[in-house]
Amino acid sequence: MDSMILLQQMIVLFAMMVSGYLAFKLHFFDRIGQHQISTLLVKILNPFLLLSSLGSGRAENADVMSREAFILSLIYYGYLFVFSLIYVKVRRLPVKEASMQQLLMDFSNVGFFSIPLIRALFGDSYVIYLLYYLLFFNIFAYTAGVFLASRMADEEKPFEIRKVFNSGTAVSALAIVLNALNIQLPAPAVTFCSYMGNACIPLSMILIGASLAQKDLRKIFTTPGNYLFALVRMLICPVVGILLFSHLPFHRDMLYLFFILLSMPPATMSGMLAEEYGHKGNEANEFIAMATLMALATIPLLSLLYI
Repeated sequence: MDSMILLQQMIVLFAMMVSGYLAFKLHFFDRIGQHQISTLLVKILNPFLLLSSLGSGRAENADVMSREAFILSLIYYGYLFVFSLIYVKVRRLPVKEASMQQLLMDFSNVGFFSIPLIRALFGDSYVIYLLYYLLFFNIFAYTAGVFLASRMADEEKPFEIRKVFNSGTAVSALAIVLNALNIQLPAPAVTFCSYMGNACIPLSMILIGASLAQKDLRKIFTTPGNYLFALVRMLICPVVGILLFSHLPFHRDMLYLFFILLSMPPATMSGMLAEEYGHKGNEANEFIAMATLMALATIPLLSLLYI
């Protein structure tokens, strides 16, 4: 049943991506509009989506599950960092190529892509457990992520510590504190946050579709390296993770959530970091596009291993 739910959700997300692809091709918006929508998502709508989870009530054993989510989120990033390092060492990739592929393996789309799946499978109350993954995502992306992206460039761009402290990090930390203290938002505030936050999901998928519309899809699908990366990132990496961690002494739902996040495609933020610090955004986005398209099939398939 869970596999069917995931498959249905992936079909819905794919339809949203196609809508974005067609909208960009039909010139309903351009790159400037794409950038503006992205800014709106990151700075305004996404924080409301995170806060809306505080009004959905606490799951049974919420305190224990919160601690487990915190521990598993650290295991999650530790595993991805180690796996990506081993991968590039085995392949003996040049420094710039190795840094790019590590960056894309280390940071998954644990926000926009995973939230509708978690909500469909577990309900709104479980979105709160994503906050730990999102909090560490922001911290690691603007530290280790910037370091890896900078290694791609001919001239290193200085790291700005202030970028770690953004609206996503602040709201994630605030929501975690409120959840720990069992403080729920008033009903009107929850409704407001829900309405605002719900816009994130279609808009984020539309942006992914718009990104695909700007790529040469024939080149993406005819480059063998894209297939190899996507195969390793979307199948081998999560399968190894499932085999390694399936017997950890944690709540079944927390492990299930952990495995779903392992099967997520690379984050679009990785492409942004690759462009800003390494000037390799186009190359990175080709890998992201291939992996995202493959995720439509691999996520339901992988769910058969952990249901």
